[in-house]
Amino acid sequence: MSDVFLSYSRKDTEFVHEIFESFSARNREAWIDLHGIEYSSKWWEEICGGIDSADNFVLFVSQNSLESLFCHREIQHALKHNKRIIPFLFGRIDQQAMFQAWKNSPDLSKYEQLAHENWESIQSIQWIDYTQINDVNLAVDALLATVDTDPDRVKLHTRLLLRLRDWENQGQNPSGLLRGDELTQYEKWFSESHKKETPPYPTDGQEAYIGESRRAENEAEAKRLQRERLVSRFKTASAVLGGFFILALIATIITIRFANNAVAAQEASIAREGQANTQVAQSRVTLQAGSTLIADGNMQIAVIGQTLTPIPPTLTAVAQTVVAGSYMIESLKNSASANGILRTEGGNAETAALLSIRVLRKIYLESADGALVDALNRLKVVPQEFQVEQGFVQIVTFSPDGKTFLLGINGADNPNTGGAELRDTASGKVIWTRAMQSPNINSLAFSQDGKLVVAAGGDHTAIILDAANGTTVRVLQGHGDAVMCAVFSPNGKTILTLGGGNDRTARLWEVGTGKQIYSVTSGGGFSSLFFFPDGQTFYAADKVYNVSDGQVSQDSRVGGGTLAISPDGRIAVSGINPTARIYDTSSGQEIRSLSGHTDSVVSAAFSGDGKWLVTGSWDNTARVWEVATGKSMLLLSGRAFSTGAVAFSPDGTKVLTGSNTARLWSITMDKQQQTISAPAGVTTFALSPDGNTILVGDVDGNTGLWDLGTGQLLRNFSNGGANITSVAFSPDGSLVAVPALNINSASVKLYDPLTGELLKTFTADSLQPQIGVLSFSSDSKMIFVSYFDSTARLWDIASGQLLRLFNGNDPLNHGSFTYSPDGNLVTLANGSIWWDISTGGEMDFPAEMKIGRTVFSGDGSLVAISENFHTIAVWNVSTRQIINRFSDPGGNMAISPDNRLLLTSSDKTARLWDISTGQQLRVYSGHTAVISSVSFTPDGKRIVTGSLDKTIRTWITDYNDLLSYACSRVVIDLNSGDRSFYEVSDQEPTCPQFGDQSQPLLPTTTPMPTRTPQPAWTPIPTPTADGS
Repeated sequence: MSDVFLSYSRKDTEFVHEIFESFSARNREAWIDLHGIEYSSKWWEEICGGIDSADNFVLFVSQNSLESLFCHREIQHALKHNKRIIPFLFGRIDQQAMFQAWKNSPDLSKYEQLAHENWESIQSIQWIDYTQINDVNLAVDALLATVDTDPDRVKLHTRLLLRLRDWENQGQNPSGLLRGDELTQYEKWFSESHKKETPPYPTDGQEAYIGESRRAENEAEAKRLQRERLVSRFKTASAVLGGFFILALIATIITIRFANNAVAAQEASIAREGQANTQVAQSRVTLQAGSTLIADGNMQIAVIGQTLTPIPPTLTAVAQTVVAGSYMIESLKNSASANGILRTEGGNAETAALLSIRVLRKIYLESADGALVDALNRLKVVPQEFQVEQGFVQIVTFSPDGKTFLLGINGADNPNTGGAELRDTASGKVIWTRAMQSPNINSLAFSQDGKLVVAAGGDHTAIILDAANGTTVRVLQGHGDAVMCAVFSPNGKTILTLGGGNDRTARLWEVGTGKQIYSVTSGGGFSSLFFFPDGQTFYAADKVYNVSDGQVSQDSRVGGGTLAISPDGRIAVSGINPTARIYDTSSGQEIRSLSGHTDSVVSAAFSGDGKWLVTGSWDNTARVWEVATGKSMLLLSGRAFSTGAVAFSPDGTKVLTGSNTARLWSITMDKQQQTISAPAGVTTFALSPDGNTILVGDVDGNTGLWDLGTGQLLRNFSNGGANITSVAFSPDGSLVAVPALNINSASVKLYDPLTGELLKTFTADSLQPQIGVLSFSSDSKMIFVSYFDSTARLWDIASGQLLRLFNGNDPLNHGSFTYSPDGNLVTLANGSIWWDISTGGEMDFPAEMKIGRTVFSGDGSLVAISENFHTIAVWNVSTRQIINRFSDPGGNMAISPDNRLLLTSSDKTARLWDISTGQQLRVYSGHTAVISSVSFTPDGKRIVTGSLDKTIRTWITDYNDLLSYACSRVVIDLNSGDRSFYEVSDQEPTCPQFGDQSQPLLPTTTPMPTRTPQPAWTPIPTPTADGS
């Protein structure tokens, strides 16, 4: 939020800039279109957002602004939302000429009525008359006097307007409503605002928003009390024996069945949230029916209670079952809420993760699992947080070696809290603190050798500090107003400073003596200052100057609003609007825009190698971008997070952000949950034996080798000419096999994966030049290849000789060929033929093992067989005995390295099964197109999926590992208001770090949860006539 929105005519820009600079020099925030928002489809949306997010609307009243349609549209929007309007008169107004101008213009005449209405409205408001003051600083004093009148009430109006705006933009999602203490605060504000004599007053929309929030809060509270009464009544009912407990049990069984139906419906539907909420409602209706039965029974207890013999164990089981039913309903509701949050633009992924974790610690729901994985994809980095005692972290910067970092703390109105703080990067411990004479610190910078620091603030000085201990080395005095920026030259011998307010000068100083070398009058643009890397020129406010003489340079075209320059000086980034722009510093031409933020971009920093850029915005996020493509790589956000300062560590592995706290983010790519973007739809892949790299083939014939940990492309191999159906790594990791197709032949090329050198080519003439499957022998000495011409060939790699030709391979099922890991068996023709490699003869296997495509386990002891694409059977190869059968078409299959788990996929999801029990354990959802290939990593801790949606994804296999990993991604637990809103029934910590860290995440240490665990049922014996 900003203190004021400045509405003015472009013709009055020069004067408005003077006011803006003086206002900014006092460390107040103004929303202003300094350099002109493009008149695009988003133009008016950005203007409205600026008005809504400002506490006050300042109208610069002049003949120009009153004859401007744009100004009148801004006035109309401010009036509509009951903003506090402050007219600022700085020129004589000819009312008659103004309206005549509207009448005479064909474009403006139809808006004449709007001009009359706005003029009437602003005339009734007290103005600031600059024509009487005639001094910029005194005028800003008068403006601030109005701005600082009843500020709390005004700020609450602005915040509520923004909350309302977000709620409406999210389709009035219930998660955006007010709740708890926040709701009470706004209800009090609403009541008191109507009694005030001056604006801002609540709007109709704000009144409706508060009313809907109260209705939802009351409903949530009623539901909570209802659940408590329900459980209490069941416990009371456990003191009696008779027909009532049987009726209660029946109602409870129906409830559990409803809940189970809710799980099935929720997991089968794309609209998971809506389905879950519907089933929750049905379950609650049934629980209410059970509650009514219990109430009726309670009425009889007083009469017959003493004549009945209680059966505590039985009724205890009933009560436990009802509690389990309540847990199921709560879990469904929280899962639906998590998915709803994630479907909302800008939805808080941390809250969604916390809700999902709470669900999965009690019961497994596919929808909660999917929501957690989605949330974790958005929470790839988690910061180390550093609290400051008071104030706001306005400046952040790393030392040149990255071992320490500085925080500039704005002390607001407390002169004892502003200052600088040096911390150790590794531990976060404070090394020294330095209080400043001014509560506002505007700039901090290290010298290139890291021995000195220059600090600038609101006391009109810049101070050179010893970086080792924070003591003063010398003071640079000469500016007539606040110093907004200060930086060292590349050689460390001089310092540049930039004044704000009435000063508006850039000054060059000698570091050794503190002597001022010269002063130049800078423009009135955005307060930004930096040297170009060669040290020959510098940028100040909105121009580039020669260091040698302070004259304006013609060699560079750096525009206003520039936030940062790349290390090589060739490109720069500008902000102020939600879309940041990268442009060429020599020509001034825009190279690309960075879209993603929803509010003004106010800070930016390049990485040391210039490949990455981090931007900070008032939308409470920071983003890391790839400079070459403009692609947003990471979103840095979290609960209770906003950012106005950002910095990159020198090695590019960390980002520092400043807000009400400082946060240090490690931005190295997370190896646990990785997504690789391929150039086209992924058709096949093969993992290296060590699991570090992955060979990927796609529909366009591309084959690339990728680092599975970092997601970086290592090298491309020659294009195969068509859809790649199979690739392979040799078991010793020394070779990769890639198909290559020509008009009348099909070849297999073997490469060295480390160097990319082509080592060998095996070519087979064919009228159907298409390769089905590639597979190396276990000793990496042979390669088996199946072709679409009904043949398969076994080649010796060293000599290049064809060892054996197999006829009869089914061309319609080209993926049916499988080579066992021990090299003894080959299955052909969709699994109907099993060959002994050593003899070349067909082996005798049961007919049930010859009905579909096959996949062997890593040790060759098990084989998974797709039974005509309806079910999958897992067999013991040596005993010829079936172990289990699974209800899955078996489009793709893989067996885990320890032979415990089966991975399958036939659509956009992958499913994990327990081989011994046949139970489905997890569903992995997130791909947007069909999954074409699946695999376990060699250590079995992750699975890998490739899809036609052009991505490769890695997923955590072990369920407990997933929850532990998820807990490592969240920083702040749900507070009491969150728990009330989302109907969380307990105050237990969501993750161990928020409470007793000795408690396990899961009740048991089983490696996988059951799919939908239910409480054990205790059979209830039929009562006999004598009550026994």
